[in-house]
Amino acid sequence: MVPLMGPAAAQVKPAKWQVISPQVLAEKLQQNQPPLLLDIRDRTHYEITSLPGAVFAGPNPKGFLPNAKGGEVVLVTTSPSRQQQLQQWTTRLIDFHFQVFVLKGGIQLWQQQGRPVMHRLQSYVIPGTVPFVIPRGLCESNKPAQEFH
Repeated sequence: MVPLMGPAAAQVKPAKWQVISPQVLAEKLQQNQPPLLLDIRDRTHYEITSLPGAVFAGPNPKGFLPNAKGGEVVLVTTSPSRQQQLQQWTTRLIDFHFQVFVLKGGIQLWQQQGRPVMHRLQSYVIPGTVPFVIPRGLCESNKPAQEFH
């Protein structure tokens, strides 16, 4: 392996993210095109509490394949965040044209400011308690379904 020298070495820079405050994030979430929220904590922490609308992505970005449309993405972490983990996620997302933000203070500061969270373990639906509509094609008769209880 040959080490990079000269202009090539100057081009290799670590991927960088921006820090976003809970207040600014709350404002962005009210926009027509809010940023994508990726919860990069472990599954246990995600299921206990997370931001409404956050997608569980896990701590390891390997294998995570975002769409190539880009846009803004906010990484939801614990506080303090692990720099190596943030660097790996940022590198992965920048490759797909995303502008990466990290939630300042993590989910802890978000909660301390009284902002809404989801308790995913408590948000599961018990079968038979919520009515829903079965789309056309999923019924045996291939006719539009009525409300199912």
